[in-house]
Amino acid sequence: MAKMMTAKVKMNFGHLFRMVCLFGLAPVLMTLGVHAQSKHVTAMNETLRFAGPDENASEQLFEGVQISYALSGLELRDMQEIAPTDGTSPNGLALSNGSIIVQKNTGLVQYLIQAGTYAMSTLGSPLDRTRAFEKNSFGPIPHAYLSLNPNAQWSLQVGKLLSMPGFENPFSYQNQNVQRGLLENQNNTISQGLQLNYVDEKASLFWTLNDGFYSGQLTWLGFGGSYQFNDRHSTNLMLGGAYKPSRVSTEVTPLLQNNSQIINLIHRIQWSNWSLTPYYQLTLIPSNTSTQLTSPAKTQGYALILDRVFKGHDPSWLPQGSTLHIPLRLEHLKVSDYSTLTSNRLVFGPNAQSTSWTLTPTLQWGIYFLRAEWSRYWVTESSRLNFNAVKDPTQAPTRFILEWGLLY
Repeated sequence: MAKMMTAKVKMNFGHLFRMVCLFGLAPVLMTLGVHAQSKHVTAMNETLRFAGPDENASEQLFEGVQISYALSGLELRDMQEIAPTDGTSPNGLALSNGSIIVQKNTGLVQYLIQAGTYAMSTLGSPLDRTRAFEKNSFGPIPHAYLSLNPNAQWSLQVGKLLSMPGFENPFSYQNQNVQRGLLENQNNTISQGLQLNYVDEKASLFWTLNDGFYSGQLTWLGFGGSYQFNDRHSTNLMLGGAYKPSRVSTEVTPLLQNNSQIINLIHRIQWSNWSLTPYYQLTLIPSNTSTQLTSPAKTQGYALILDRVFKGHDPSWLPQGSTLHIPLRLEHLKVSDYSTLTSNRLVFGPNAQSTSWTLTPTLQWGIYFLRAEWSRYWVTESSRLNFNAVKDPTQAPTRFILEWGLLY
């Protein structure tokens, strides 16, 4: 009975999702007062910022064009080793970012090109080494788009876009934590397609058509927005997902996630030197011949991100002009009990529950930054599928990361 009810809810949600995406949600979002999240390379989470001659980092090549640099390395240590696919140890030194970003943010025609090397890390997964990851994923130019901006409110972007929905960005320097969280592991990172944006003083909206988890097929629709109620409160609502099935399955295009539909609801509270961000996520995946699921699947996740910032000489030992952030991320993710004809799985498999915390003290002084991260997660239910991500999912893997670099 429970599975029948799940299937019915999934079917109704999928129908509603396609109808709203195709015919537009802008009037509804305007009524609710929801404001979309901007994800330009220099609009990062506030723990790090580009700190060149200008606030947004950069050298002026010529009028309206800027060039920025992101260079960082990290040292990683797993207390319980996560087995990588190539059989090598995930521990040791790695280049986490080595990018040049050229962008033009003025005029009718604007653009951004980010080129270089990068590594991505997610809780519960081995570190993706830079060279192999570029070859098997988004290439040496992972982020690039052309934007038409007829006025200050409207823009249309086409190219490789930072994906919606989702709260965290692909590259480590863009996020409060070095590693993306358990919830973000169910979101895509970079997609190819187009995105229409509207922005005003308090609210903004977006609508996107893209290839989801970098599948090369325009099978995903997304929309959402955010609203700044006042200096303390803002809310984000983002919905996105596959509007038709896809059989593509690669290293960066997981079959189940690429056929999913995602809802993110994020609220931010800011007061004095503190910020608190509750975050809810729901993903739904149908059972069909493309997914090879014999029953629908879903994940439901909750996160709470708390950040405390210190500036200048507060505390007194901080260098003048520096900032110290201490973000703590708490997460819980539950996977439904589902059946599949293949070995593909969601997170840690059917009926699994996972809990994590991640602490990342971050110091930035001018263009330089240094941060240490301590993370741990628990898997509270065992999977019925073959588990090969960690040696023993019933223990709590602990990971230490030290990252340092510059943003100019």
